[in-house]
Amino acid sequence: MAERDVYRFKQDKNDKKNTTIIIGVLLVLIVVVGAFLLFILFQKPANGDVTSDNSTIIDDDVSDISNDTNDTMICDDPCKYINVLESGNSSGCDEIMTNDLKQDCYEYFANISFSACTALEDKKKKEKCITHFAIDAGDVSICELLEDDVTTCKEKVFSCANSADKDLCYAIRDNDPSNCGQSDLCLLNYSVIKSDPASCDLISDISMSTGCNAVVGNTDKCVHLPGKTQRDMCYEIFAIYSNSMLTCTQISPDSIYAITCFSEFAVRMHDLSICNRTELVLNSRWDCFTNYAFGSGDITGCSAIDMLASTARFNCAFEFAKKYGDPSACDIIQRMGARDTCYQGAILYSNENLNPDNCHKVNDFNWKNKCYSEAAKVQDDESICDRIDTDYAREACHIAYDVYQTNKED
Repeated sequence: MAERDVYRFKQDKNDKKNTTIIIGVLLVLIVVVGAFLLFILFQKPANGDVTSDNSTIIDDDVSDISNDTNDTMICDDPCKYINVLESGNSSGCDEIMTNDLKQDCYEYFANISFSACTALEDKKKKEKCITHFAIDAGDVSICELLEDDVTTCKEKVFSCANSADKDLCYAIRDNDPSNCGQSDLCLLNYSVIKSDPASCDLISDISMSTGCNAVVGNTDKCVHLPGKTQRDMCYEIFAIYSNSMLTCTQISPDSIYAITCFSEFAVRMHDLSICNRTELVLNSRWDCFTNYAFGSGDITGCSAIDMLASTARFNCAFEFAKKYGDPSACDIIQRMGARDTCYQGAILYSNENLNPDNCHKVNDFNWKNKCYSEAAKVQDDESICDRIDTDYAREACHIAYDVYQTNKED
């Protein structure tokens, strides 16, 4: 048998070198992968920091960064103040620790937030906003939150400064009839407004007290009074305060109480014919017409007085002219001399109410121009002279006004 040939190859030096490199690379990879696996296996949860695989990690560098961030996020008092103002929510003022800044915050919201207003320490500022809320609510009890100036606050809420009857105003405001003092009329008005029979009993006049109780109780108590005058006065009060004209008929005909009673309803109803009722005789009707004219501002009341009743007609026109600043009321007076006297009194002497808007209604040419001239002085307004149509009269008005001003300065 033929012997098999055996081939042997000689290893090259380069081949040995390549093999060594490959083995080295594999060893390095094994070490790196092993180190990575060991790193993962030996990680332990810490500080509740959860990873995506539900394990926890500790990272000192990350923790330090987080703490630094929290430190920079802290909002101090000026920061809080600005945030509260921007938010418009006054409750945030309470979180400010610096008192001056906190008070500034409260002041900013004082007129829109009641709690911010009441938290103010400055008395003047607190008084201002408390009064504002009291007026807005129409509630005087809010004023009680003030330490001082409670009365001033109440007066502003329920102002009595310009009231025709301040005592009555204060009595109503405070629910206290003692503010009326000894005034029976004040007590009568208070009792009716408050529907308070107990206050009626404080009235000293028996007729007024009984009439008051009749109104509050809405029942006739006047009939029990012994005297005729007492009953008449009682019925007048009962009628007027109960707004019942029919009750006027219970008053003795032609008494002063009947005149007052029917006059009152003539004015209220703007009905002059009420003065012609049979309960009033002729002369009483003149008085009723006059009362109607003064109460309603309607000159037809004076015109309704018979021209033969010259005194009554003159007095009505003259008093009307003075009260309403309207000298044209004098035109209803027939006798020229009496009419000029009326003009003179209303335009030259008792002219504090003289109204230039009424001058054009005056029939007499000279008194019409005189009306404008005097009105310019009373109103301290020279331009009123320019309402005069005639040139020379208008110029005379300007001259008279200049003289008046010069004399006033001297």
